[in-house]
Amino acid sequence: TTTGSPRGVAQLQGVNDGNATAGGYEVTCFLSDTSTANESDPVIGKAKVSLAAGASRVLNFSFDPTKAPSGKYLVAQIATKPGEANPNNNTAAIMIP
Repeated sequence: TTTGSPRGVAQLQGVNDGNATAGGYEVTCFLSDTSTANESDPVIGKAKVSLAAGASRVLNFSFDPTKAPSGKYLVAQIATKPGEANPNNNTAAIMIP
């Protein structure tokens, strides 16, 4: 049994597949009606991430599942930095079944 409000957890595995340390990035997780987040989508969590070359880390974002009905998307975006080698792989989205 549990007490309190129901809670959902979105897990994101961040991977640095480059050959240099990626430091000081901010990951933001949104609840969205589409697979692309915009400023009107509610933020369910943020995390600061630094990863050594080849390293990975799992991030957990808790949210209220009553506000995440089937058909919504969880969208994670990593803030890009100038000079980043591949800014095109900084968004992930998955539909809630």
